[in-house]
Amino acid sequence: MEVSPLEEQSQLISARLLAAREVSEKTLARVAEQLGVSVKMVKNYESGQSTPSLPQLEVLSELYRIPIENLLSGNPDLLKKTILPREKVNNFLEIRNRVIAATLKQQRLAQNWTIKKLAAAVGISAAILPRYESGETAIPAPILEHLCSQLGIPLKSLYSSITLQNSEPPPIASPSQDSSQLPEEVQSFIQNPANLPYLELAKRLSGMDATKLRAIAENLLEITF
Repeated sequence: MEVSPLEEQSQLISARLLAAREVSEKTLARVAEQLGVSVKMVKNYESGQSTPSLPQLEVLSELYRIPIENLLSGNPDLLKKTILPREKVNNFLEIRNRVIAATLKQQRLAQNWTIKKLAAAVGISAAILPRYESGETAIPAPILEHLCSQLGIPLKSLYSSITLQNSEPPPIASPSQDSSQLPEEVQSFIQNPANLPYLELAKRLSGMDATKLRAIAENLLEITF
């Protein structure tokens, strides 16, 4: 039996709704409460038996913290990948902590701040700052914000793409670049949203001059060894 365009679109929206709810880890009861409908109706939305109105989709986009366009025309498979798999979270956290730590240390050294002076300016112990700069201890967000303020680093510059799930992911290549010419395994790596933090780091490093890159390399060696 042939599926009509309307039925096909309804099925796609239902798949996106299910994927978005699972990614946002919202319960059926929470969604039903937000929309003012029954849990059964939410299940109908997610199975394609019923389709929500545009105002309801607007409410859901806010609840799921994603652009409404993702619900109307996004790829359901991509929606499922907008968060890291649980087994990769620990690796992600370790890498992100070390990248942030190396960035802060590089900026402190470049600006000739001593550990004691910077710690005093932020209001933390001078003993804890080296632990932060080594990536050994995760930096609490309020302290990181103050460190960035003292060093003149925009806090947003340390965000990973996973922090900005509400925004469209930044383009990996410029329009003049044809990713189809890249090896298949490279294309696969680039197209995986879970790899965006690594691609963003590579992009930032590619824009630095040789002197800054050498300083970062030296700092990373200190952290590693």
